[in-house]
Amino acid sequence: MIKEHPTRNAFTVAFGVGAFFFVAIRYCIYAGYF
Repeated sequence: MIKEHPTRNAFTVAFGVGAFFFVAIRYCIYAGYF
């Protein structure tokens, strides 16, 4: 668990970036509505 796996690290980074863009798009949509 303590060892860093390249595949898991890349997946975590990709998930974080995807979540960030998802939240950004959601914020833009809500800002557009209001």
